[in-house]
Amino acid sequence: IPVKNSEILKNIAPDFDMINKISDELNLIGYYAFTTDTSYDATARMFGPRYGILEEAGTGMAAGPLGSYLFDILKQKKSTFHIQQGKYMAPPSPSLITVKLQIEKEEISGLMAGGIGILNKQLVVEIDV
Repeated sequence: IPVKNSEILKNIAPDFDMINKISDELNLIGYYAFTTDTSYDATARMFGPRYGILEEAGTGMAAGPLGSYLFDILKQKKSTFHIQQGKYMAPPSPSLITVKLQIEKEEISGLMAGGIGILNKQLVVEIDV
């Protein structure tokens, strides 16, 4: 679900009961909202209450199709996309998903999606023994 900018994406207040109801009716996992108004190729939020996931920090199975959408529909003709997710969770749990498209004759023939967590903060914990 494309949204115009990062501020809209950040301020989404999901109605989990409604998302769950519509997901049941249409046999969906959930909703993957995204914007291209970001320092990455896209920033996204995944809501999947039907499967017990209110919001997911990293979803390669959604980022892969998003990379295809960016290539085919938005005409961003490149083979690698970086998609941030989890930034707007409470608490934030940012991840960066890399989508690599296999392109043959200007069409997608396959893709690989994977990623890493983005360090949000580092803590030192001392334990008295």
